[in-house]
Amino acid sequence: MLFVLLATCGCVVFYRLRCAQKVNDWGSLTSPVIFPTQNDTESRVSPALRPSQGKELTCLKAKSAENPKYDVQQVNQCGYDCQTKKVWRAHDSSESTYQTFKSKCGDPQKDDVVYNPFEPGKCFRKRPSQWCGVVPPKSTFKPGYVLDFAGTWTKYNWDCDESGGRNYRSYAPSRGLDCAEFDRLRNKINSEVSGTFPSVDEEYYEWLDLVYAVMHAKSQFRMMEVGARYGTWGVRGFKLNQRTRDLNAKIVLVENNRENVGYIREHLKVNAIPESAVTVVDKACSTKTTKDSVSLFDLVNKHEGVLDLLDLDIQGSEAWAVPAAIEIINKKVRLIHIGTHGRGMHASLHKLLESNGWNIRHNFQQSTEYETTWEGKVAFRDGVLSAHNPKYLNDLQPAPNSGYSASLDSQKNCN
Repeated sequence: MLFVLLATCGCVVFYRLRCAQKVNDWGSLTSPVIFPTQNDTESRVSPALRPSQGKELTCLKAKSAENPKYDVQQVNQCGYDCQTKKVWRAHDSSESTYQTFKSKCGDPQKDDVVYNPFEPGKCFRKRPSQWCGVVPPKSTFKPGYVLDFAGTWTKYNWDCDESGGRNYRSYAPSRGLDCAEFDRLRNKINSEVSGTFPSVDEEYYEWLDLVYAVMHAKSQFRMMEVGARYGTWGVRGFKLNQRTRDLNAKIVLVENNRENVGYIREHLKVNAIPESAVTVVDKACSTKTTKDSVSLFDLVNKHEGVLDLLDLDIQGSEAWAVPAAIEIINKKVRLIHIGTHGRGMHASLHKLLESNGWNIRHNFQQSTEYETTWEGKVAFRDGVLSAHNPKYLNDLQPAPNSGYSASLDSQKNCN
């Protein structure tokens, strides 16, 4: 027991020293604890850009071999803390840096460029037709609320207040841009406010999946968000559909935190979403349905029709919930997006989806930096894993009546 404790403490000191030595800038960062080959069909990485496994991984294996009782999960957590510090200190989402980028590269809201706060000094072009012709909304400034790319109004304190709780403003730079737009207009009550194109961060790929799902929906739009917080992505999906396709829409929001469930009700009301279009399930998602929990299998099975998007962020429970529900997911889900919270579970879920024939769309491990072809270097705190269901690949052609691209020819490349 004493050996395990000493080994764990040694690991913490070792990784903190490595963090302190290597966090100065992007050029000094080495590959993280696990840096898998990225086979993401959206952001392909050429072989020359794929780093080898880091020395840290070799160290972890050696520690485990030296002592079979050594807690590998503790070591992984130690490495994760180190990597988290790298991720948090690696990007620059300040307003001054963003303005410098605009002067050099152009305005992401008007020009064919995308802002990457992880490499703010570089100019990256948007992917061809990546937003399917969708442009940010404009509206009259609403005191106390932030407008985003989907057209959703979100309470300023939930995402932008840095005084308490999770700092989403820094955690997701794209939310930070929306917050900055609010700050700019704070005292201009009757001003016009614009949502912003998402900047590059781990939520960027969730935006890509959301837009893709909405713009490829057929006669109706159906979405389920499990681990919904205040209904973040489900409401975004509803509003994006409303202002672009205006299909009949139904969303399911699953959230077990009572305070968050109250926020969901408030969020729906502010965004004028009718109760008839939303089902709120105030239970935890698990492998079995009980008094206080509901299985992912039952959630999907009881849903009427096929889901255009299943969005999961359930803080590690995905490791058990998804495998237990894969049979029904195969039958009733077109596109799945999973926020993953462990390298082992991410790899297992990736293998599970691939073995069931799913086409991997995004594949990024947690607490990892990647060099992507389109967006350059991107750091992830949580993992991102998304995939298309092969059963519905023919249905995932761009909807011919979306009417939001310049032409049907350009929409064929909507990704």
